[in-house]
Amino acid sequence: QKRMVPRISLHLSVVSASLWIMHSAVPTRTFSTSLHPPRSVLVSGATGRQGGAVVDALLANQKYNVFGLSRNPDSAASKALKARGVEVLKADFNDKASVVSAMQVSCASVFFLVTDFQGANFNRATEKQHGLNGISAAAECKSIEFLVFSSAGACEEVPEAVDAFKSKLAVEQALKQSGLKYAILRPHAFFENFNMPAFPLKQGVAVGMLPPDCRQHYIACRDIGKAAAAMIDAPSEWSGETLDCTVGCLSGHELGVALTQASGEACEYKQSIFFKGIKWCGYFGFLNGIRALIWHLETSPPPQADADRFKRVVPDALTAEEWFASVAMWSNGQPFKRNAASL
Repeated sequence: QKRMVPRISLHLSVVSASLWIMHSAVPTRTFSTSLHPPRSVLVSGATGRQGGAVVDALLANQKYNVFGLSRNPDSAASKALKARGVEVLKADFNDKASVVSAMQVSCASVFFLVTDFQGANFNRATEKQHGLNGISAAAECKSIEFLVFSSAGACEEVPEAVDAFKSKLAVEQALKQSGLKYAILRPHAFFENFNMPAFPLKQGVAVGMLPPDCRQHYIACRDIGKAAAAMIDAPSEWSGETLDCTVGCLSGHELGVALTQASGEACEYKQSIFFKGIKWCGYFGFLNGIRALIWHLETSPPPQADADRFKRVVPDALTAEEWFASVAMWSNGQPFKRNAASL
């Protein structure tokens, strides 16, 4: 029996060494230090405003392996995501097989889906098909347990001509019939629309789509991302639920006051001349949808949307004043007077 001990020890040493060599030869994913490995989340539109906000919120949580979808993983925006630890996978919603492949590579258990009307060449049928391809891919990929879809606020109430909303409504309807566990976000107007390349935030004025006395619900994209992350954290709680994304229904006059308070200088709100023109002349192509939306928003009461419910989900959601303050400067690079005074 004494002679057996060294042989057993030697045998165990050989087995241990063999297992170590085999383990070292297989690539492994590094998880954060927790009792259980975090789930993987696959985010569509990861280089865009909404998908990018979801990525930000998930990375801040430090619970998940985050994967992003991009048609061009070599773009500057994709490389910036990679530098933050996001694995960017190539996929195109025109090609469902590419989406399925990305899901399989990521082994994602959660999929955030957002469609892009502009990316669909302003075509309602194309955007709808992109959404259907995302849903079908998720249903085909056995690892997906939960899907969060970002739709559009009050998409069932707007006129039929508003293609960018009706395409998302069709995706909602397909998702509800898919058999997947899902939750739906319904963002209303983005604060970010006040600081776009086409409509920059010029000193002293916020330019918008509607007349100053019209009221509309607003939300920051950052907070859409936080709401999506909250749903991903609690899929059982949110399964089958729809959440309006709004922090309040504001008039243009109120937005002007918010910008005044944030910037420290007198400001006002104005309706864009571009949108005024579309209201009367935009009868062609996707402009007809914008025209129909403007007429609808100007002549109908604001939709019912529960801002208090959203704030319970995202308690630090940005108000209009807080969002303007976060921009901190005018489009020419000049800091707000309030910020300049504190320098």
